[in-house]
Amino acid sequence: MTTSRSGTLLERTVEQILRLVGLNPLLNQIREGYEIDVTFEYSGKKVAMECKQYERSTLAVRNLIHQWDSKNRELNFDKIVLVLIGSEISDKDYQLAKKYDISIWDESKLTSLLNEAIEGKTKVKDKVLEQIGLEVEKGEEKQKPSQREFAETPQIKFIKEKLDELVGSGKRGAFGAFVSFYPKGMDHFVQFALDENSLIMDVPFLFENVDPAEKMEKMKQIRDLLESYNISPIINDSAVQAECGFDSNLIAGITDRIFKQVFQTQDNYEIEVNLELEG
Repeated sequence: MTTSRSGTLLERTVEQILRLVGLNPLLNQIREGYEIDVTFEYSGKKVAMECKQYERSTLAVRNLIHQWDSKNRELNFDKIVLVLIGSEISDKDYQLAKKYDISIWDESKLTSLLNEAIEGKTKVKDKVLEQIGLEVEKGEEKQKPSQREFAETPQIKFIKEKLDELVGSGKRGAFGAFVSFYPKGMDHFVQFALDENSLIMDVPFLFENVDPAEKMEKMKQIRDLLESYNISPIINDSAVQAECGFDSNLIAGITDRIFKQVFQTQDNYEIEVNLELEG
């Protein structure tokens, strides 16, 4: 579950670092009644990041460490990262955090990682993961985009099945077959038309109640996600479009990430579908 707020500048900075190195963070998620500033998954590991910014604060870092150690017994994240700006962090604080397998980023580390991520992008991914306390997945950089694994959630499985049905029996070309996926209870949707050489993705932004700045930000997020899988999108005033090929595993995973990361659906969201095979 996602909260209504858009995240603080510090939270968005942490999100930017993670996105620049190829990770897929979510902001302001509600888990077991707790609001988590930034979360993401990597190689099956779940990470929670707490972002706190103070003006010359005497924040009790030790108390925060103990709070998160206690809280995580219920949340069960694999790694916890405390991003602390404007607070003095002692050697004893770092030692205590290490004892409870919690990582701490201070302002110096945050700035360094941001600068390196902007300059090096995915080349800095290993360093960011190391600072979080995660092991880099062996052979990851050698994988082709279509080989990257997505967890087979019910949503991804359902999307893949409908895409395969579309490709297997649909009418191609002009006025061809198409399928649209709608997260239940939302206006946003992702649709695919069946062309001769590819499935054509179309993510429309046609709703009058969408803030122009928010619309542009979401379009950029979709563009960045597609480009991370070597798919070149086209953005116009009302939609993001792209030729996605026929790898239904990859396309279903990307569609699921658009729903979860861009449109902020819940992890267990329900999908409604409109499948037209006759064109």
